[in-house]
Amino acid sequence: MGNILNIVERDLRRLWNYKLFIFTETLTFLVQIFIYAYILSFLIDPAELNYTQFYAAGVMILTLWSFGMWAAWEIVDERSEGIIDYHLTLPVSRAEYVIGRMIGGGIRTLIYSVPLIFIFLFVTGLESIWNLLSVFGLLILFAFGVTGMGIIIGSSTMEHSKLNFILGLIDAFIIRLSTVYYPESAMQYWMKFVSRINPLTHAADALRWGLGLPNSSITLYAILFLVVFSIIFIGVAIRLLAKRMEGGLAT
Repeated sequence: MGNILNIVERDLRRLWNYKLFIFTETLTFLVQIFIYAYILSFLIDPAELNYTQFYAAGVMILTLWSFGMWAAWEIVDERSEGIIDYHLTLPVSRAEYVIGRMIGGGIRTLIYSVPLIFIFLFVTGLESIWNLLSVFGLLILFAFGVTGMGIIIGSSTMEHSKLNFILGLIDAFIIRLSTVYYPESAMQYWMKFVSRINPLTHAADALRWGLGLPNSSITLYAILFLVVFSIIFIGVAIRLLAKRMEGGLAT
């Protein structure tokens, strides 16, 4: 347990090592909510949907997604620079190292997101503190699941160009085929089908439910989906990265 906490502490000490990335994500968050969503809201009848609030919830989930997926870049950098090799020369087991990285990455994602969450709540308002607290528990689990997904992707390559292509391809489908930007009622049938198996859809809809905003998901289904998604990707990430290290770090 002590070794895991040391790895977590090491990750948290690097909180502000990526200032440009944090600044870019924060600026993107603010521009999308206060400029982009505001402009698009004029295209939608406010009696049907408060698009600014709807969009703000989607952007909040998208920001959690971006912070969590940063783990992929970290893993690629540390593999190519030999940092992981160095850590494995220390008296730390592979399982302890991977679990520590998972916890540290998840906590960092939440810390990066906390100031933005307060801005987000200022825009959307708050009806039920209890619903919101229950949703935050799901979002914490979601953040860990996304971090696990990032670790899995980062473990698959040591080339930045290949990683950039993989992440771009994933974002092109997962983000656009979700309810982050628009409700399912505006989607074609095939888009709705993909949206039903998309973690971003269920995370965004769970957050909207917690705020009393319109959402597409059946709440119980969204909760179960997020729990299963996070458990699977956390488990696979731990196993895959440990296996990569067992067999050498070359791809």
